[in-house]
Amino acid sequence: METLIMHPENQTQLKALKAFAKALKVPFER
Repeated sequence: METLIMHPENQTQLKALKAFAKALKVPFER
């Protein structure tokens, strides 16, 4: 699978991305 590197522009986007990854059980690195 391809790797996506995302650049959230603010805390709200960051929280949304983390929640999204967690909900789908997508492994992610900090």
